[in-house]
Amino acid sequence: MARRTGMQAELDALRKELEELRAAATAKVGEAAAAAQEAVSDAVDEHGAELKKAVDGYLEDAEDMMTDHPLLAVGGALVIGILIGRLTAR
Repeated sequence: MARRTGMQAELDALRKELEELRAAATAKVGEAAAAAQEAVSDAVDEHGAELKKAVDGYLEDAEDMMTDHPLLAVGGALVIGILIGRLTAR
């Protein structure tokens, strides 16, 4: 009986230690996930800003081209419209 009680106490101690290790591992994983999320968020913000800057530049170039060459812009729009119409008619 004493041996069984000793084994039960050892089993309880092991369960407690396992629970503490599980809690510590969960905390570490949570910290790592938060750090990774922050890094990804920063990268997305940085690349998003670069993309917005590039798109703004392309739009400005397109506006300048339309201002400098309005007939070419209208002709290009006409050709694109015809192509889209033919592609969607099928």
